[in-house]
Amino acid sequence: MNRRAFTLLELIVVLAIVALCAALLLCAVQQVRVTATRVACQSQLRQFGLAFAQYHNTHGRLPTGVGRFPERNRSDNPDPLAGNPWLAHLLPYLEQEATWAKIVHAFDRDPYLTEANHSEYYEIQPKIFVCPADDAARRITTSELSRIGITSYLGVSGLNRFRRTGLLYYESRLSYRDVTDGTSTTLLVGERPHFVTLRGFYGSWCRIVPPSPNTTGYHYLGVQESGVDAELAQVSFPHECPPGRQTFQRGRPNHPCNLFHFWSLHPSGANFLFADGSVRFGAYGIAGILPDLASRAGGEVVDVDW
Repeated sequence: MNRRAFTLLELIVVLAIVALCAALLLCAVQQVRVTATRVACQSQLRQFGLAFAQYHNTHGRLPTGVGRFPERNRSDNPDPLAGNPWLAHLLPYLEQEATWAKIVHAFDRDPYLTEANHSEYYEIQPKIFVCPADDAARRITTSELSRIGITSYLGVSGLNRFRRTGLLYYESRLSYRDVTDGTSTTLLVGERPHFVTLRGFYGSWCRIVPPSPNTTGYHYLGVQESGVDAELAQVSFPHECPPGRQTFQRGRPNHPCNLFHFWSLHPSGANFLFADGSVRFGAYGIAGILPDLASRAGGEVVDVDW
């Protein structure tokens, strides 16, 4: 009995069909992963929103963006714990009471932050502070700084470091009553991947050095930062950014210019938490309305139906 074998052309067609199916399947799997990481980040931000509300109910205001550390020989010293950024103050409301207890104990023992940078807590890495898209493996593992707990989320300080029109900035002490523009149209937190420079660590959930009023990008960020060249000159990256404002746009990991604007490792945009606890994914095309959304009391009318 004669048997008909595959011709070379038929074999090539079959292989092409298999390759096409494999490519389509790979694209589908990749899209599922992208969607899953974006949804995971949104879930983390929603938990932040609930934690902010609980903190506000307990203290009558939102946590400070970051406060002033106490100094020796000053009569107006604040509570030592005030020197910690907003993320640290949310720990008890994010089921991280043990880590908060370590911070309280460290500052009770050493309120002036003089003992080994309080290493008993700053190396802790709560998973909720890192978006899955922000790969922690990018950290410089040979550096002492690499052991600092990182975060992918920064508070929105307003327009920039000089115009603090938002809700989280140096020594901020605001409440929801101050949000006269409406909590559903006022930004509270946004995404920006962490970054290591020669000067320090941008994007950490705890504070290990005294904060400064005019620094930005560590725990909070403006939506249109200016004066970036002066900051970069201090970290050995002068003239890396184009002049003018740094706006919401695509970024690249470990490029110093991207320290000073919101962005994410998701394709096409980033997640934002609003003061009412809602979370939205914003495409980079909304950069023009972010200044209005970052303002707590500017009287702007903004459509956030993205």
